[in-house]
Amino acid sequence: RGGKDTNCAGSQLNVSLCPIYESCIPKCIPMHCTFNAWSEWQEPTCVGLCERRRAIGNMNNDCGDPCAGSLLETKRCLSNCQQPRDCSFSEWSNWSECPGGAVSAYSQRTRNIIQLPENDGNPCVGPLSESRDCSLASVADCLLGEWSLWSECSQPCGTGYKSRNRAVAREAANGGNQCFGTLEELELCVQSPDCSFVSKR
Repeated sequence: RGGKDTNCAGSQLNVSLCPIYESCIPKCIPMHCTFNAWSEWQEPTCVGLCERRRAIGNMNNDCGDPCAGSLLETKRCLSNCQQPRDCSFSEWSNWSECPGGAVSAYSQRTRNIIQLPENDGNPCVGPLSESRDCSLASVADCLLGEWSLWSECSQPCGTGYKSRNRAVAREAANGGNQCFGTLEELELCVQSPDCSFVSKR
């Protein structure tokens, strides 16, 4: 306690907590976790299990509910490793050509096994090759098609050429005769008027 001649100098600050009102706190809007749709069931493995999967589509926020459930499901399936598979052949190849002029010759065709039997499947029954007497095979000679129409003359005036063509309609088979003759023909053509007359016009 000072005397009557003592002077006070300085400042005084009082600090206290303010009351918190609920309306001032931002509310959390819940966003719940969601799954995507399940995938299709996959092919079974050799242990006889099929599985399907799904993924999380949307994650939850702080006030949302988390996802509950698995991302993978399995079930019992009949696997392909356990199913019986029968043996199977490929298609027959074409008959081989018969050599022309041979007194005694054979034509042959073949096929292959494309699937071996599995899990007690039925075996293949039948030969992998066949042969036949060429005298029994149908002999086919080469055959040319009809001539096309003549083309237009290659020159608008004077002398040029025009052409026509044909194609092989059937190839020779089993020793048949080959085609002889050209597949294209050319022929001179004379157009009028004379080209010198045309150039002067």
